Amino acid sequence: MESLDYIVLCVYLGGIFLVGVLFAGKNKSSADMFAAGGRSPWWTSGLSAFMTMFSANTFVVWGGIAYRQGMVAVLINLMYGVAALMTGYFVAGKWKKMGVQTPAEFIQKRYGSGALHFFTWFMTVFKMLTTAGALYAMGRILVTLMPLPDGHFLQDPATGTLSLNWAIVILSSVVVIYTMIGGLWAVLMTDVLQFIVLNLAVLFVIPLSLLNAGGVSGAVDTMGGITVDDSGRTMLSAISGDYSLLFLVGWCVIHFFMIGAEWAFVQRFICVPDAKAARKSTYLFGVLYLVSPLLWLMPPMLYRMIDGIPEGLPLELFKYVPAEKYEDFAPEVIAACQTGNAGSIPGADFDKLRDLAIKFKSEAGYIKACVAVLPAGMIGLMFAAMFSATASMVSSQLNVFSGVLTNDIYKPLVRTATDPKKLLWVGRVFTVVLGVLLIAIALAYQAMGGAEQVIVKSTEAVVVALLAPTVWGLFSRSVRSGAVWWTAGIGMVAGVVVRLGLAKDGFLADADALAGAAKWVQGNMKVAETLSGVVLPVVVLFVIQLVSRGTSPGFARVAEMAAAEEQLEESGTVHASNLPAVIVAWCIGACGVLMAALAVVHFMRGADTDAAEAATRAIASWKVLSAFALVLFAIAGAVGFAARRQKETGSEYLST
Repeated sequence: MESLDYIVLCVYLGGIFLVGVLFAGKNKSSADMFAAGGRSPWWTSGLSAFMTMFSANTFVVWGGIAYRQGMVAVLINLMYGVAALMTGYFVAGKWKKMGVQTPAEFIQKRYGSGALHFFTWFMTVFKMLTTAGALYAMGRILVTLMPLPDGHFLQDPATGTLSLNWAIVILSSVVVIYTMIGGLWAVLMTDVLQFIVLNLAVLFVIPLSLLNAGGVSGAVDTMGGITVDDSGRTMLSAISGDYSLLFLVGWCVIHFFMIGAEWAFVQRFICVPDAKAARKSTYLFGVLYLVSPLLWLMPPMLYRMIDGIPEGLPLELFKYVPAEKYEDFAPEVIAACQTGNAGSIPGADFDKLRDLAIKFKSEAGYIKACVAVLPAGMIGLMFAAMFSATASMVSSQLNVFSGVLTNDIYKPLVRTATDPKKLLWVGRVFTVVLGVLLIAIALAYQAMGGAEQVIVKSTEAVVVALLAPTVWGLFSRSVRSGAVWWTAGIGMVAGVVVRLGLAKDGFLADADALAGAAKWVQGNMKVAETLSGVVLPVVVLFVIQLVSRGTSPGFARVAEMAAAEEQLEESGTVHASNLPAVIVAWCIGACGVLMAALAVVHFMRGADTDAAEAATRAIASWKVLSAFALVLFAIAGAVGFAARRQKETGSEYLST
């Protein structure tokens, strides 16, 4: 990155920190800090939920699949949109009607204190682990873009770039501080700002990448000629490899329960004024995920056409294999690769090395696609967008779990803790504690090696088993707390057995009594994962529903709360604030000023250079940047005008 990129990145980080400080005074109680006082506009909640699904892994993992297999990555991500629309229709409004301040409060009322503690500690541990993984991935991206001079105290001497540990600490600290200061309002508003930056950066990459790929028609023709699996499917195929139609259906069902019951998403349903707003916010989330995946997964697909995957295992490809993977191979195999003598490597090792090299090369595809086409300043903005994706997820998890620990664990244990201001500070302390824990786990990820994959697989194995009883409890009158224990117990055990036990090299793979089951699982892994992780928990809940009778005490408790919430909605005393619209208008305007400033810089560079190619690139850059600046100014003006009209019609501002 050039100095201009660092300036853009620093301006962005300062901007989101400023938003957190701005909203510090809006938090008068824990209800403000963790539920935004129920006054978030529906569009703010929807954009925040959309961004909560993102992280650096979105670019690394899904960008890698798009690079290797093309359109299948887009279709997988479209399933998020389908799941969100289903959640909006069936679930989102029900959550708001419950009248709870946190999703954990519903668990406690519906299923009891035992279920609350199980959910709280289990979800906290797993979410801290997976969120730390996203921070680790973000740090890995940053260090590849930031070389430092020898002797710099932030440098890693082994690589000559920013130290990974310092990258994690710096990025994580920014997120922890603005989440601690500004609460859910800061999370919501920085998510909206991050949505703007993310799409601005991606939309800038696409036309430049298409230009390098020969335009739309040239890109389509080329992708149609690149095969991605043994069956002859191409990059334009909707399914390929392990990603079958059954996988897509299972993926959609998993994320229906995830979006409908995971606490970070539920928080978005309950921070709006009424059930209608909760549904609208989720519909916005769903529609965005139906139209946006093609846009932000197009760059790595286009870069695949330019970069390609070479035949065999040349030195260029081998260099992508991380050093820690060398331990899986004999020294002579590694030596053969490093000297270009790959022809002497045994077939099994050759295929394994090539698969590893392609995987890690593809995961760098998004960054390389951006660096290949973006002018100075925009690379910094693109990194800011990737940071935005991770920051959204991290801040959401920090806020929701600090809220649960404050309102549903600390407050009942310390019954004298009734002062709203004291609870507010307790919530901030929990945010910092969880943030420090998150940083510590992220710093340990490098030493954990392959543990990341175990965590991800375990989490995928238990999503439906863990979250389905929550969604079921919103509708069923009769199921009791046993539904939580039976569904989670059976589903989690089955998921772990299939993914970690019967899989190749699993701890049960060599058991004679299970040889037949292990062989079937290994030959039909995606089917086995869907049956154990999606179908089985739903079947268990269905059986429990059939044998349950009467109305459970937990349902009676939440029905009483829902009646009180209905009266509050009918009174019309809670209105959405229009301050978010004002802040969004100013933020979009600021992005427009940034684009205009970059346009001026590139115009001056084009005028000062005598090299024809450099001048052509500079002219193209300042023209595109100028166009983006004009569009952003127009959007900022429209949003600001709408906010002013809302004020004139009598809607409230938050006090400033």
